[in-house]
Amino acid sequence: MSDLTQERFKRHKPVSVDKDSGKMQVPLSPLVGGKTKVMEVELSGVKHLIRKSVPAPRGWYKDKHVKPTVRPRPCYAEAMLTLPYSGYCFVNCAFCYVNFGMRGYKSTLLPTVNASYPDQIDKQLSKMTIAPIAYISSFTEPFHQLEEQYHVTQRLAEVLAKHKLPLFFLSRRIPPDWAEEALLNNSYSYMQWSINTSNQDDLRRLCPGGFSLAELLLAVERYSKLGIYTSFQINPVLPGITTLDEIIVLVRALAEAGGKHVIFKFCEIGPAERKLLLERLRAWKLDGVGEFEAILNEIIGHEYYVQQSLRVSWLKTLLSLTRSLGITMSLCYEYYRDGKAGGNLAPWFTTSDQCHGPAVPIFYRPEIGEDFQPLPGCYRKGCLYCEEHGTRACDNETLLQAKALEYKHYRDIKLVGQGERWSLPDSCPPEHLAASRGKNPGLATDAELWGLFPVEKVL
Repeated sequence: MSDLTQERFKRHKPVSVDKDSGKMQVPLSPLVGGKTKVMEVELSGVKHLIRKSVPAPRGWYKDKHVKPTVRPRPCYAEAMLTLPYSGYCFVNCAFCYVNFGMRGYKSTLLPTVNASYPDQIDKQLSKMTIAPIAYISSFTEPFHQLEEQYHVTQRLAEVLAKHKLPLFFLSRRIPPDWAEEALLNNSYSYMQWSINTSNQDDLRRLCPGGFSLAELLLAVERYSKLGIYTSFQINPVLPGITTLDEIIVLVRALAEAGGKHVIFKFCEIGPAERKLLLERLRAWKLDGVGEFEAILNEIIGHEYYVQQSLRVSWLKTLLSLTRSLGITMSLCYEYYRDGKAGGNLAPWFTTSDQCHGPAVPIFYRPEIGEDFQPLPGCYRKGCLYCEEHGTRACDNETLLQAKALEYKHYRDIKLVGQGERWSLPDSCPPEHLAASRGKNPGLATDAELWGLFPVEKVL
């Protein structure tokens, strides 16, 4: 099999199939273009691979302060990234940047799982002295088909509840009933869904394994009645395929159903993946791909972006819309031309506490073995701008520099909580008042609160 290489979105024929043992042998490689080796594939449920490694919990991959040739971190608050499942995702979004990657069995059409992942996270959390909210998951669908077989996401949520830590799910599916209880376990937890458009035909083509808009709105109404905060990523925005009017209809519908916050993320992609994305969108028979291609032509840093003038124009309209509806908005990885690798556009269009929506403080514990607890006075907007505009309640240089946190930081950073700091201006609310969080005063943007130049002057 040494002459076989891994092609994109293709799995080679099995060498052998043993139905009695529930396994088959298939030539595979985790690297697109890499030489394959025969590996064991599980046949129970949906075909999948057993992942032996367990990544340690960590935060964002970029620091706030970077070289001029590197895009700086745009994420306001810390989040602990988790990986209940990896590899191929059966939601199968046409635009998924993860599936376009070169590594991780994305192109073999096989998901991977490590059934012991929650147990390993439990052990790692036991050694940590600080922890942000757990993000389940930025890499793949948490309510995966394999969840019915392995229950990794559910068990991970139970581990977090044991350690008194908040979480949020990011999903393109309707969560099972147990997820509601998991979210209600901690007042800082919330639900987030990702969606692209109100056009149901386009939504079905873009995200064939996801929910319909009608299904989503019913879920939002139910969560709202339960008192669960709901947040939405409109991600990616694909102008030409999706119209501004379709996004306006979507935002109105989400707000009317009880949604609290929307995040806008226009498509941006690397040069190597741009061609793949366009080919995939055309193959899935979406209208407007030619128009989309024509405006996905602005390079900032090393990435292709939708033209800056169009992005800013649409965002101004959406800012007015969200204010009129009484909900908040923010951006995700939106940069503007600054003569370097790009500047963070978010402060001019963020009216929420944090980019994902509600204020969630860093959690700490005085000693190993004690329960985690929220840090009094933690800036409601998170670490990214705390040093310039926030409470600086952590008194910790690593957090104030908004470093890319790794597991070693979670174990080594020691914080001291001072209860009187809950009264600091712009502190996150304490847990019993968590429902009061979410908005800038008067739905002002951060740029307005901080006295920054208007966006027109900056651009």
